[in-house]
Formats: sequence, structure tokens, C-alpha cells
Amino acid sequence: MKILCINLLRLGDVVMSTAVVDGLQKRYPKAQIDFLLNKQFSSLTPLLPHIRRFLFFDRDRFQSLMANVATPLTQPFFELQEFVGQINSEKYDLVINLTQNLFSARLMDLLECSNKLGFNYQNGKAEFGSNWFRRLNANDSDKEFHYIDFLLGGSEVSDQRPEISLVETTHGQHEAKKITDGRPVIAVQPLTSDRKKNWGIGNYRKLISLLSLKLPRYHFVILGSPSEEQFLEDLSAANVTIAICDLETAFSILCRADLVVTGDTSIKHMAAASGTKIFEICLGSSEYRFTGAYNEGALIVKSRVKCAPCAHGKDCHQPTQLCAEMMEPDFMAILAAAYLSDDMETLQKCARNSSLEILRVKFSPSGLWRAMPVDSVKSSPQERALHGLQ
Repeated sequence: MKILCINLLRLGDVVMSTAVVDGLQKRYPKAQIDFLLNKQFSSLTPLLPHIRRFLFFDRDRFQSLMANVATPLTQPFFELQEFVGQINSEKYDLVINLTQNLFSARLMDLLECSNKLGFNYQNGKAEFGSNWFRRLNANDSDKEFHYIDFLLGGSEVSDQRPEISLVETTHGQHEAKKITDGRPVIAVQPLTSDRKKNWGIGNYRKLISLLSLKLPRYHFVILGSPSEEQFLEDLSAANVTIAICDLETAFSILCRADLVVTGDTSIKHMAAASGTKIFEICLGSSEYRFTGAYNEGALIVKSRVKCAPCAHGKDCHQPTQLCAEMMEPDFMAILAAAYLSDDMETLQKCARNSSLEILRVKFSPSGLWRAMPVDSVKSSPQERALHGLQ
């Protein structure tokens, strides 16, 4: 059996969709599974050795061809035709679209496969192949399930209890060993792709200073990309290493860390694959119910401001970033230290006396992700809504 998974979204979405690959491998252990993704994320592929073959869509090239007046209009058409022909030559038995956008739906329409799941067009009509994918594409902002649970249900593998699946590389292990140097580590990812999701370098600097007093044996590793390096320099300290590294090294650092402090980033989703404790700072347009850390026991801290989550791609409309201001570094340090030491009594006490939401990730008996208040034992809305999609 040959299966193609398509995800033409951002890096974090691609990482989350590896849970579908894990589920497919468990359901069809002899299947050959290929993955189509944007070429700009090819650096992730060494962490996915269980994929037989990767196909890359060069989105930047196609956009450049379409925008260049010197390029014949037929050239991008013929290149896309050739690309689709290469995919069809594989004669896939099952194609799953994990992308949920119009381009991917049109691409699905061009693929020659009798068994398709996910958003696609057939004779000009939108088809989904599953109520899960149909609900994921609904035009409302209140998603009652986690993004990964939608993908697993739509791909018909939720019963396999799959997980985000990445594998360390020799290169990543070697580089991470040099950076961590055998020390106990707390990894920190201060920056996100949306400034509304950022807590602020100053707040992270105070948090690290306070945690250094509470947890003096720990070394802090700050993760970042080359474009972020200049913004991270203010976090330099004797017990801090700023690691500007590739994804392989970043993942191996996460695997060696005892705690990861992060906003809503692809690093957060990679940390879920490492099994490391995740302390998620949920700000701005972050929607924890939809894309929260997919890791049993992860801690999510969120402000209760009425304007959150705000719209993606738009500036904060408040005079100041209220959601970030509610998270005082002193209080966040208490939470992080208590979480690292499994001090549930302190976490619950903080939850009862705080204006913040403090949530713990748990998986229901049926395998659904849910984030519950640390002192709550109530059933989740995900469980109550499940029957509507089955």
C-alpha cells in the first residue's frame, strides 16, 4: 500500500501532522508513506527517517515565476503539470490532504487516486471525506477539538493513539552534547513568528534570573534562528548559552532538557515529540484549545483578558499588551519551578489565587487532547462533542 500525506502549511503545522504519519504506520505497518511539503521546510526531513520519500513543492519559485513579467505565462503551468505528473506516477492507494487551503484542494483534484481524504474539489464541489475534516474547515473561530485530533479523526487513525513523531539524528546529538555539556538544562524559546505572542525579552531575562536563584544547578539554553540572534543577545549570562542552531540540534537539545519554556512556536510542537516537560506561555493570537502543547502533563499559562485570542496577522488593538502584562515574571518563576518539581500543591494554590488561567494537558480515555484547570476534575467539552463527529 502506498500513501501520500500532503501538508503545505507552516513548520509547526507540519510537525503536528507527523502524528498522522505515526497513526498510519500503526494502522498499516507494511505501507509505504510519502510526504509532500513546502521546500522551505526541507530541513525537518532528517528528523523523519520513517518517511519513505519526500516530495517538495517550491512555493517561492512558483510565486516568483507568476510575478516575473519576463517569464512566459505558460512556464509555471507546464512546471506544475510536470510536478503533478510525477506525483501521479507513484500510483498512490490513499492520499490525505492535511493542509485545508484552496490550493491544496485544487491539487487534490488533479491527483489520480480513488481514495482521498481531506479538503478537495470534485467536479467543482468541495469534498472532505470525513466529518472531522468538514468541521475543521468550518468558518468559525471556536474549534472544539485540538488541531491534531481533527487530523487524526479525518485520517481515520485516532484509535491508534498516535503521537507527534520525530527521531534524533547523529548530527543533532553531537551538537547538542557540545552545547549542554552534561549539565542539567532548561531550554527557552523566547520569540515567536507573531510579536503579539511574545512575552518580551525583558520578561524572559527576569524569569531566567529568578529561576537561577530557585534552581541554581540548571543551565539555560536559549533557542533561536539566525534572524533572531540580535534580539537574544540581551539574555547573555554566565549560566546561559544562546544556541543559534538547526532543527536537528534544537530537537536534540529539547530531548536533553528537563523543561522547555516557550510561546506558541514550532519548537513547542517539537518539544512534544521529545517528551520533555513543556511550560507554554499563551499570549495574543495563540489558541491553546486548538494548537496547545500536545504532550501529557504540559502546563499552559494564559491571561483572562477578553480580547484574547486576537486575530492572526493584525496588530494588538490595545494601548499596551494587556495579556503579557498580566504575567509577572516573579509569579511565572514560581509556577515554572513548581511545575518542574511536580509540586501540584503550589500549582493549585497559585491557580486559586491568580487572575491567570493555569491549565494542565491531559488525554481523555478515548485519546482526545484536553487542557483542564490544574485543580479541576470535570469532563472536557471535547468528550461531550465527540459523538457529533462520529
